[in-house]
Parts: sequence; structure tokens; C-alpha cells
Amino acid sequence: RNVVAFLATVLFLVSAVSCGYTGPNQRPPLSQRKFQSETIDSMISQLVSKITDPSLGHLFVNAYPNTLDTTVAFFNESAPDSYIITGDIDAMWLRDSSAQVETYLPFFNRSEKVEKLILGVIARHAVYINSDPYSNAFNFEANGKGHHDDRRVPRMPRISFEGKFELDSLMWSLRLSTKVYSTFSTAPFCTANWLSAIDKLLTVLEFQQGDSEKMDRTSPLYYSFERLAYTTSETTLKGVGVPSKACGLTRSLFRPSDDSSIFPYLIPANAMAVSVLSKLSQLLKEEYCLSPDLSSRAETLSATIKKGIYTWGVVDHPVFGKMFAFEADGRGSHNLMDDANVPNLLSLPYLDFVDMNDTIYQNTRKFILSEYNPYFFKGSLAEGVGSPHTEPGYVWPLSFITRAMTSEDEAEIKQQLEYLATTTAGTFFIHESVNPSTPRSFTRSWFAWGNSYFGSLLYKLYRKFPHLL
Repeated sequence: RNVVAFLATVLFLVSAVSCGYTGPNQRPPLSQRKFQSETIDSMISQLVSKITDPSLGHLFVNAYPNTLDTTVAFFNESAPDSYIITGDIDAMWLRDSSAQVETYLPFFNRSEKVEKLILGVIARHAVYINSDPYSNAFNFEANGKGHHDDRRVPRMPRISFEGKFELDSLMWSLRLSTKVYSTFSTAPFCTANWLSAIDKLLTVLEFQQGDSEKMDRTSPLYYSFERLAYTTSETTLKGVGVPSKACGLTRSLFRPSDDSSIFPYLIPANAMAVSVLSKLSQLLKEEYCLSPDLSSRAETLSATIKKGIYTWGVVDHPVFGKMFAFEADGRGSHNLMDDANVPNLLSLPYLDFVDMNDTIYQNTRKFILSEYNPYFFKGSLAEGVGSPHTEPGYVWPLSFITRAMTSEDEAEIKQQLEYLATTTAGTFFIHESVNPSTPRSFTRSWFAWGNSYFGSLLYKLYRKFPHLL
């Protein structure tokens, strides 16, 4: 078996030279790639030489550069300005585009071109948030494409593609900025336009902390959303969702899956806000990005939201003990579940909200990976977390990645890698969701966020657990 494995690895490496291997769904030819980086291609060659499973190697060679190869629809290096589509939809999601390029942060200070690409995403996000802090996805320009038939207050500007208010979208954008700062002790993105976007973002979070039934409907910050749809997850209850009581948490009428929330206080998104806002507060104390007022507001929001999570977002489960709820209403009602989209409860250590050995988190993790979570599914080839956004029984490979990202159990990590390698249906790309018994049944063949997230996992393992590859 060892000889066979060695020969298979050698054959794979020979075919993967310069990332130009001949496998199913190989990368586009150089002339057709949207963005090229010799630095990243060199790393791919180095990392893939450590991977012993040919299927996992093929997946990495395809997936890791997928955002660069196929989704950089516009890049102006001198501005900088970057327009990154989500994959199979020609629009830029704040969440997806942040996660898509975060995987290339290790090369921020090694390649000026990669640095400009990431700074271009941050700069474009600032333009979008200044235009409409309540939208989750945007057009390249103000062309009116997208969901402009929705009944939304405030009215969507033409640059918005979809106007769902998702707290995590704003936090993903902010996470990218603060990741640059915390990793490299610099903030070249800190411009007047970026600071203006931060002010708008904080103002929205502060307003959405209010009691839903006492919100000023005449305020320009008042938000409501209705869509004519066949499923309730595409719209909200009477435009504003279930009534909620002010409790320190901030509302999010939609989840990272783009589905509407059942209760408006989405705990994973609020947890993400706690971590990101704390880092933002520190950044805004630096001389090169000094803004005492914004720093103080971010610090206050982080503290009040954290208190709200532990006061209103923790429940005493009869089987698992104290654990985090998925959603709450500030009155004592909770929704106990988890969804594969990040931020979710499984990802709390990845979001830097808790340590992975935290007791409440470990209790929550046991719940998530059990039959008590209505969206945990098992098949003959894999098991993991799905989502009400897709078919019942379908598992999202994002959940395999998050489970490995938040574990130091080598057997558990190895198992998730096996799930990832065996559920691509021979395409060697990460899909949105898969049938865990028959992976050829899947959704979204072009899902760039998933591809980038997988690349981040393998890069982490390459640095920390290379023997698992």
C-alpha cells in the first residue's frame, strides 16, 4: 500500500508542475485567468508537494486559486479598486468577497499585487457601505441590476444588487480590514472614505440595538424588507421580523445564508461583532488611523453586545448543559440549531470570540454535531451541518472545513479532510451543499467562498499540522 501511495503521489506531483496539471476541471489557461500571482502559484507548488492524497491535492490546486482565476471581474492596481464576484452570480457580496480574499492575507506583505487586490476590496466596500449599509450585495456600477422589486425601506440605490440587512456582511468587511491591521500593524486603507463607512456602520449597529417596537419609523436608519416569494425565508414578518426587546444585542433580519432570521438577534453574527469591534477600537487608537470617538463607540458596542450574548444568548439545555443559542429575541425565546454558513456557532473560536476549549462552546459543539441540531445530517460517505437554505439532508462542505478549523483533534481533522476529498463528485471543487451519500447530487458548481475557505484550512494545516496532509 505504501508503494502504491508513493507512486500515486509522484504521478500527481509530476502532473501538477507549475499548477498546470491535467486533471478534471483544471485551472483556466494563463491567458484566461482573471488575476495572476507568481508568489501564490509558487506556494501552491510547495504546499501540494506535501499532500499525500492525490484527490486532496487535485482539490487544493483547483480550489485555492479559484477566486483569483475566475472571480476578479475588475482590478485597478493604481487606485486600488477590486470587484470580486461571488462565482456563479455577477455581484459582489460583502461577506463572500471578504472571505474569498482573506485566504491570501499571508501574501499581503510578500506581493504588492496581492496587497493591492485586498486593499481594493476594502476600498470598494467603503464605497458600498457609504452608499447603502443595509445591503448585502452590490453591482459593479449603479446599473440597477438585482432585486429592485423588493419593498425595502430605505429604498435601495441602483448600485445595490440585494438589500437584505445581514449583520455578518458588515462584520466580514470589517474583519478583513482589522485582519490586515492585526497581522501587519498597518492600515493603508484608513482614508476619509473608509472612516465615513465605519461611522455609518457603527450608527446602524447602534440603531439596531433598540427595542423593535419603539424604533422611529421616520428615521433614515429605519429598515424594513418584504419580497414576493414562494418561501418565507426570502422575506420577513410584516417587513420587520419578530418583535424584539432591547438587550444589548444588535438585530440582523437575515442570516449569512441570506435566509431570514426566526428571531432577530443572531448570536453568531453578534459574536463576530464582539471580536471585530474590539480590534477596530484598537486600530482607531493608532496614530495613523486616530479617531477617538469612533474608537470609543466601537469599544462600547463590543462590550454591550458581549454582555447581551451571555445574558440572553446562553441557555441551559437538558442534555448538553449551558450552551449558546443560535437566535434570541431579548424576551427569553431562543432558536436552538446551527447552520453551516459562517459565522455560525461552530465557528466561534475561528471568529476569535471564545477559546476552542471554552466549556460553553464545547457543550454547544456537542449539540451542533448531534441529532439535536435539526440541520446535522449523516450519510454513507460523510456527516456534517447543512442549512435550511438547501435541501433537507444535504451537508455543506463549509461545515467540514469549520469543524477542522476549530479542532486540534488530529483524528477529527483527518476525517474532515477525507470528507472534503470524497464529496466533490469528481469535479475537485468545493460545492455549496452535497448529498452525503451520493455527492454527485450537489448545489453550485462555482462557489468561490467555499474554495477559498478550503484553501485557508490547508494552508493552516501546512503550517501547523503538515503530517496530516
